[in-house]
Amino acid sequence: MRVLALHLPNWPIQRLLAARPELRGRPVALYAESPRRGERVVAMSDVAQRRGVRAGMPLAEADSLNGLEMANPPRSIPVACGSGFNEAIRFLRHDPPADRAALTQLALFCERFSPLVASDDSQGEPCDLLLDVTGLGRLFQSEENLVRLVSETMAQGAANPDGYPVIARLAIADTVGAAWALARFSQALRSNQQITRPAKDAILLPPGREHLRRLLAPLPVAGLRIAEETVTLLHELGVTRIGELLKLPRRSLAARFGEQLPRRIAQLLGEDEECLEAIRPPTEFFAEHDFEHPATRPDAIAAALEDMMTRLAKLLEKKGQGATRLVTRIRCGDAGRDIHVGLFQPTARADHWFELTNMQLARMRLPAAVTSLSVEATLTAELCERQVELFGQSSRDHPRRLAELVDRLSSRLGREAVTRPVFRHDAQPERACDLEPLAGNLAATHSSGKGVRRFFRKTSGGKNNVKGPKKEPDLGRPRALPGWLNPSVRPLRILEDPAPLTVIAIAPHGPPMQFSFHNRHYRVAEYWGPERIETGWWRGRSLRRDYYRVQTDRGARFWIFRRLCDRTWFLQGVFE
Repeated sequence: MRVLALHLPNWPIQRLLAARPELRGRPVALYAESPRRGERVVAMSDVAQRRGVRAGMPLAEADSLNGLEMANPPRSIPVACGSGFNEAIRFLRHDPPADRAALTQLALFCERFSPLVASDDSQGEPCDLLLDVTGLGRLFQSEENLVRLVSETMAQGAANPDGYPVIARLAIADTVGAAWALARFSQALRSNQQITRPAKDAILLPPGREHLRRLLAPLPVAGLRIAEETVTLLHELGVTRIGELLKLPRRSLAARFGEQLPRRIAQLLGEDEECLEAIRPPTEFFAEHDFEHPATRPDAIAAALEDMMTRLAKLLEKKGQGATRLVTRIRCGDAGRDIHVGLFQPTARADHWFELTNMQLARMRLPAAVTSLSVEATLTAELCERQVELFGQSSRDHPRRLAELVDRLSSRLGREAVTRPVFRHDAQPERACDLEPLAGNLAATHSSGKGVRRFFRKTSGGKNNVKGPKKEPDLGRPRALPGWLNPSVRPLRILEDPAPLTVIAIAPHGPPMQFSFHNRHYRVAEYWGPERIETGWWRGRSLRRDYYRVQTDRGARFWIFRRLCDRTWFLQGVFE
């Protein structure tokens, strides 16, 4: 595992300055009210910090700095600060929900670098992002280039709409704890040949967890993501560095400092695996219903479900979207059940959703009374708009009826039972075709409307009256198949797992003359080949095969190959 940690120092101020350009270069401080300590400062800009504002300072004391002149004003004021030293300090209330929302947007932006982006809130308000970059270094030529690209993207302000830069400290390591600690306290490390610094405020540790204990020893104990009280207690005992803490017996730490400290040490060194929970965008198409009293009557549950789907359908219609996958969650106290419905075509018809969902609900046994219901459209696509005709609607209803049939079959038999063949770009024949579900599939969603219209235009001669900027070509005319898909070159029946054969050949690399399959002997009368097929480098170890199309003396035709690594023969397919 390789983890990229992004530490965003002073994130509340960064978020505020990005959202309000008029505050940039001005003395700004954020305060929050504590139940016991009153209103206190929680964050401040660099200009306010130079004016004497500190975190944890009472608001009244910080406000009194506005009437004081600076004892030692700086000789040179940074250009970014403008005239902030001559202005009164502005105090604004801290807004944690806005900080979390901005961090979520930044996490979604970082999905261009990693498919899994998580946040860390072990120190209260989250100000760190954790990216799983396992195996992604080669996509960017190296991990150094990846770190450099992320650093430059943040510094150039690409993550903000107005181009305001994001200040971030980056680190890559084998564990979540090590990357988190390095992103915050890398300045405590000594120069080492094994440590790479691809960019400013960025550090990269080499792969291998055996180096972590030695390389992370100079870091402060605060890098373990432990409570502030534990850090203070360790300092009182004279333990300030991770290396000093690792010398203590692990068994006695839990009794003295609690279970958190030994667990964080194990996570730092990779002895205890730690999972990342990806940040997902907020659900846009969602409806829920909470029962005042737990419901047991099926008609009450069905009525609430139908009402939610009606509301959700109206919401989708306003956006011009249709659902292709629905998830209905039924909460029964502490337990719950989920109903997944996949749709062949995007639709915003609540009655159709309810029919498919109720079909599964009728066969489900609930563990207890229902306390709440929710419906979410997890996959949507643009609705297909059709021109309304006064006459001749019967032929136009055929695609819709086919889509409804596919939806009902998928709901009754299961989504994986109603499939279609899809070609894959793979040189290995048994992997060149796959079966994917017709209902609730994103690829099928984009092509389902066209596919249904094409099917019925071929069979019934109906016209295509779908509105859109692009005019579809006439697909009624037959097209020539690609050479590799020609039935005379490739068999229509291909074995999912090639079957081994016993083959007699004249030479080790020569064509087959006779082979045995299922205790039956076949003599080759004619053959075509060999045809060399190899897999790509990205698949790992390459497959190299020589294929032959053979015809026996009885007229049967087979597609067989010889595996070049060990010269073993296999049957791949049978020609009809």
